[in-house]
Amino acid sequence: SLHARTARLGNRAAPAKALRMLDRMRAAGVVPNAHAFGAAVDACGSAARTLGVSKAVELGMLVLDMMHRDGVGGEAAVAPYNALLKGCSNAAPADRDVAAARAWAVWEHMKASGVPPNVVTYTTLVDAAAQDGRPGGLKRGLKLLDEMTTRGVAPSAVTFNVMIKACAAGARRASEGQGHPSNRRQGAAQELLEEALWVLARMREAGVRPDLYSYNTLLSACAAAAADARIPPRNGLRAVEQMRETFGVSPSAAVFLELVEACDKA
Repeated sequence: SLHARTARLGNRAAPAKALRMLDRMRAAGVVPNAHAFGAAVDACGSAARTLGVSKAVELGMLVLDMMHRDGVGGEAAVAPYNALLKGCSNAAPADRDVAAARAWAVWEHMKASGVPPNVVTYTTLVDAAAQDGRPGGLKRGLKLLDEMTTRGVAPSAVTFNVMIKACAAGARRASEGQGHPSNRRQGAAQELLEEALWVLARMREAGVRPDLYSYNTLLSACAAAAADARIPPRNGLRAVEQMRETFGVSPSAAVFLELVEACDKA
């Protein structure tokens, strides 16, 4: 069927073809459904690395506007928006700042259209918005935790882990003097570690049990902050003990090596 063909085009990340298929459906008297629109938006989002995130989001927004004009909204429209946010989170590293801005634009469009976000929406938005990894740059994303609670959407372990991952990535770039200029100042890695620890505390408060990924990612942030300040990774060593008490295991070999290297630099 035309709906199925649109889905296959979406999976091959061919936004132009997917858009033409939507036009063909209309010409044939077939009204595209939420699945067809979702596949077309997914095609746009999946092309973020090849077309650039700005162009991909521009095309995706066109599809979303078409979708609303055809009467598809509410919960049926959540998946297409999530697909476009996912495209922002998968943008090329050089597009980090742009991807964050475009993700928030998609979010505002979603709210203005009255489409209710779900836990996947929030998690993907935080992942996209945190791409630049700047100290303080995560604060807007962290505030989404409160909004989720207000809306009755419970954060998952993945939601919290995405935030911790963004903090750790920013801390590593800071310790290496890479990324945004604000990442190159003294203490930037420590600020990002403190945000990661705050997220872990919120995770426990929400009744969500940290998993191995949570701890391994946190330890990576601890090692980066310690290496940047040239001090022993004390927070990391405490987290190692928590891992052993909670899971009966030690950090991954790669993370353990980061901690050892941080100790050598102290």
